[in-house]
Amino acid sequence: MFRIIRYIIIFILIMLGLFLIQKNSSWFQDRVENTKIFFKSIGKDTNISTDDIYNKINNQDFTGGLGATTSSQIATTVKAFAQEGVAEKPKNSAKISIDGIIYYTNIERTKAGLNPLTKNTKLTSSATEKTDDMFTGQYFEHNAPDGKTAADLIKSANYKFQIVGENLALGIFQTDKLLVQAWMDSPGHRANILNPKYTEIGSAVGIGDYKGQKQWMAVQHFAKPIPLCDEIDAIVQENINTEKVALEADERELQKRAGVIESDPSITKEYINDYNTIVNNYNERLNKLRVIINNFNETVTKYNICVKG
Repeated sequence: MFRIIRYIIIFILIMLGLFLIQKNSSWFQDRVENTKIFFKSIGKDTNISTDDIYNKINNQDFTGGLGATTSSQIATTVKAFAQEGVAEKPKNSAKISIDGIIYYTNIERTKAGLNPLTKNTKLTSSATEKTDDMFTGQYFEHNAPDGKTAADLIKSANYKFQIVGENLALGIFQTDKLLVQAWMDSPGHRANILNPKYTEIGSAVGIGDYKGQKQWMAVQHFAKPIPLCDEIDAIVQENINTEKVALEADERELQKRAGVIESDPSITKEYINDYNTIVNNYNERLNKLRVIINNFNETVTKYNICVKG
């Protein structure tokens, strides 16, 4: 009886020794230890945040700021008139015109060391609509009774902008130059005229009855358009997120398998080989995803630079 027990103990000791020798062999270490180290590095790389992918694409300065109102609260039931063409110095300085307003506005910008504003027909259209609406509605405010702002009117004119501004004028003005000077004498309106961010302008003027008095009414719309930039590919963004989720699921499964290999001494070579095959496929997909993300972020960076001009 004791002899049988002794044989069993010897057998157990021999098997334990063989297992320890195998576990310490380079073959086993290459397949278990290297895998563990790789997962430590992957754990950080696969945490791809949405903010990183979007590269802060949404942080764009798209605003619709408006200038201050004029000090006089006085404007008719006559259509505002708009003139197209290049803004030139008016031949007859005894009247107010769109080209004259833009001309003297650019004179003030030039004196301040700023680039002149380019006349834009869409902005002229939105300014005209504002003038018409104030005459018809007998009001003189940046916000119309129905809540529409300069930004709303400019959008309706199909003008895509980064920033917008508006100057209003109401009263008896003899010349374009005097009208622009009146705006320059008002801090809020002066700030719009000399705002270096604006690159384009549209204006409208009209004369008619406002609350029983004949008055001039003028509108300036300032803006900076959104440049024509290559749009971000939403499908690529969606594919990145889908692959990221799939890789995270595969990583959890691989971690489970690695745990089995480490804890089960009777694990077969076939199981380990299968595990290593999955690891290789995982790593190839991960590396491809990294390349796609890098290319995507480069596109986003170029887009943001383009948008900011």
